[in-house]
Amino acid sequence: MLLFRASVCHHRRVGLGVGELAGDGSRVARREPSPRPEDARARVAATAPVDRLLAVAVVAVPAAGVVLFGGVEPEHALVVEAAALVLGSVVVVRRARQGMRALPAPHVTVPVLLLAALAALQLAPLSGRPPSWLGPGWGRPEAAVLRSLSVFPAATHLALLRWLAYGAFLVAALDVLERPGAVRVGLGGVAALGLVEAVYGIGNLLVGGRHVLWMARDAAPLDATGTLVNRNHFAAVLELCLPALLARRWLGPRDVVDGAGLTALTIIGGVAMGLASLLSHSRAGLATLVLAMTTTAALGPPDAEGRHARRVVLVLGGIALVAGAYVGLGPLVARFAELAGPTADVRPALWSDAADVVADFPLTGAGAGTFEAIFPAYRHAATDQHDYAHAHQDYLELAAEGGAVAVAFALVAAWGFAATVTRALRRRDRSLALAATLGGLVAVTAHAAVDFPLHIPGITFLFLLIAAAARSIAQDTAGPQPHEPRLSHPVPKRRTRSPLEDTGPPCQKGTRYAGRR
Repeated sequence: MLLFRASVCHHRRVGLGVGELAGDGSRVARREPSPRPEDARARVAATAPVDRLLAVAVVAVPAAGVVLFGGVEPEHALVVEAAALVLGSVVVVRRARQGMRALPAPHVTVPVLLLAALAALQLAPLSGRPPSWLGPGWGRPEAAVLRSLSVFPAATHLALLRWLAYGAFLVAALDVLERPGAVRVGLGGVAALGLVEAVYGIGNLLVGGRHVLWMARDAAPLDATGTLVNRNHFAAVLELCLPALLARRWLGPRDVVDGAGLTALTIIGGVAMGLASLLSHSRAGLATLVLAMTTTAALGPPDAEGRHARRVVLVLGGIALVAGAYVGLGPLVARFAELAGPTADVRPALWSDAADVVADFPLTGAGAGTFEAIFPAYRHAATDQHDYAHAHQDYLELAAEGGAVAVAFALVAAWGFAATVTRALRRRDRSLALAATLGGLVAVTAHAAVDFPLHIPGITFLFLLIAAAARSIAQDTAGPQPHEPRLSHPVPKRRTRSPLEDTGPPCQKGTRYAGRR
């Protein structure tokens, strides 16, 4: 008996199964010895430079999209989208070589990639005209010449590339931001981008610059727009960057001396972004930025740290408002006054006509990226002289171009993200940084209900980066997810030894397995 117990203990130490010593001579599969701590540290040190490089690349893609006028020009969009595709491919290959599943958070990434698959399906050639049971629009006489589920295949080809780039970038961001320290790098890069955009936008407005970078304007600017030309898009960028600045600060050191200095610098940067948002004269931008700050304060933890954060938000907002009043808020007040005038009916009329497109193509839509091509045929209520490339409501435009299928995919992705975040928000010790990032996401999501920020590639890449950062912070707060793979061989329960048993060599009280976190 003593010899048997000693043999068992020895085999446990080297990582073998106890079943190898069964009386019938049968042997079970051998488990490899656990990796030594120094080996794990060596692997982390070897991959650290690559992790840092990927973290910088994840920030560089949305930053390039924003700086290049939002990526609205086809040549600029192609450069940014190609970079996102390359980055996503590198991450997928790296994960495969490390023995990980190809897609991180499949309940989020798969629905986004399915949106690209829907665009590819819309381009699939048909032997005849599209079937009329897909919607009344396909039964129109004009649809007789169509041979695909897109009314304008050239635009759908571009949209397919864009959706593939979004999916690839989301895969890269979710993977990279799970690495140690990557969230701080990502949020710091976004905060720096917002500060540069704010300073450039304010400066260009004050000097009356007739150029945005190298692109000439027809007239001197009346609003701060940064490098995005459109004031609403500029405001949407700040809605993401200002909360990212707060989140980066709240992930930093908590030392009293260092913390006071960093908090002061954070307030200065936040005031610059808040002032730039006021000078953009964007009504939706101002309203949703207030929503972002309110959400941040509301979702903060109910402790002393949360109360301090709420004071920081109030001080930041108050200083920005005073500075804006000093510079002049007359144009912004005048724009809010226009809501009571005749121009208030323009956007609802546009939405009414866009809803007719949804009614005619309810299942698979008219084709990704085809709103500008198909909208003139449905324009009745919008009688102004402007041409509209977008519906000025992202969700309505998604339904018009992708139908109920695209809306369902988007809802599934949102549900997968919310499942992780909600689990973290239930904790009393929830992260302030999580509250700040969620505030920015809520702001842009609300802004998309009255404009089209998520149809601007630079803003969409930035939105996906903040969402990936929020999910990473939520996972750190909430702990492992229920769907994560479990050990194939559970750790045996500790057994209490009876005083009557013989005393042999002491066994280890557990076995460390390679797959255990």
